[in-house]
Amino acid sequence: MDAERPGGPQPGYHWSFTSYGEKENIEQYAQNHDPPSELVYLIQTKVSVQRFEALLNLSSNLDNVEEPDFHFLTPDEREFLEEAIGSKNLRNAQDNGLHCVARCSVPTNSGYALPFEGDIEDDGTCIQLRTP
Repeated sequence: MDAERPGGPQPGYHWSFTSYGEKENIEQYAQNHDPPSELVYLIQTKVSVQRFEALLNLSSNLDNVEEPDFHFLTPDEREFLEEAIGSKNLRNAQDNGLHCVARCSVPTNSGYALPFEGDIEDDGTCIQLRTP
């Protein structure tokens, strides 16, 4: 089995790969990503032109505060923005080869399948292999 580098050249085993991103609170994300005021651009296509202009105005002071607060977002806008941040985190993780889990089942002579799962490093190697 190609557990050291799942999906490698050894035939006979099929690995499936799952990438994942972490959902973050908007305020926490904004503290670590400059400038916070530009986060509203992630939902520009989800709101009307007038609302987007209002969001730009409401978010303009966020770059000058220690703890940005997006209290002005509606519940739907907050959900749209959290989903956009999650999608952005997922793309960034995939682009950098992070947050990937590989899975494979190996058939046995008794008819049972032994499941394996591994955490994949950015260079494609397995850094943590979990076995039955």
